[in-house]
Amino acid sequence: MADPFIFARRWHILSRRIVDFLLPPKCAQCGRVGEMLCADCRASLAWVDYPLCMACGRQAKSSVQRCRLCEERPLPLKQVRAAVHYVEPVPRIIHKLKYEDEFALATVLADWMHEAWAKWAVAVDVLVPIPLHKERYKSRGYNQAELIAKKLAPSIQVPLATKALKRQRDTQSQVGLKASARQTNVQDAFQADRQKVQGRSILLIDDVYTTGATLRAAALSLIQAGARDIYGYCVAQADK
Repeated sequence: MADPFIFARRWHILSRRIVDFLLPPKCAQCGRVGEMLCADCRASLAWVDYPLCMACGRQAKSSVQRCRLCEERPLPLKQVRAAVHYVEPVPRIIHKLKYEDEFALATVLADWMHEAWAKWAVAVDVLVPIPLHKERYKSRGYNQAELIAKKLAPSIQVPLATKALKRQRDTQSQVGLKASARQTNVQDAFQADRQKVQGRSILLIDDVYTTGATLRAAALSLIQAGARDIYGYCVAQADK
């Protein structure tokens, strides 16, 4: 027998998509009718730009190959980058996509990543979104990183591989956890498909980059499966 919660959730998601299609868009920040993010609110975005750490992509006083945090918590990725800083209106918009079923906002976030991509563009073979555990996916009904990746892939002309990586262990939300706890929380949480990643250069996609623990755990799984180079690209970078 189908889970009534899952059925109700799927119906809600479908109805929300229909509403999004039929009604004119409203700005996710100020509510102005006409665009999903109006020009005034878009102008308040804080874009990530040089100078920064060339490895982890964090803002720095001057560009360096490896910053102090990279020395303390080295990442098994070639580079990590983000399009914007995690300051308003970004947290509100990401929250609406993740928890309020405003799926159309995936296009807004992917557009930011596309616009910033020219500054960071690297040669990669495939784009892989950070996955949710199957139980989390069932309850939420969608994976926000996958929605963003589906919008980004054609604009940067990189193929998408949504099945290349799976989350084999359901983990606690990273929100509110300290750096060490975040790393422990996602340790061995992912499993990569060797046939899909071996010898390939991977661009991992996620919404928010904080300590890098999730990207680290995913990258280690991909490396163990034979991936050649791993890069991380996120919508937003939280200053930690």
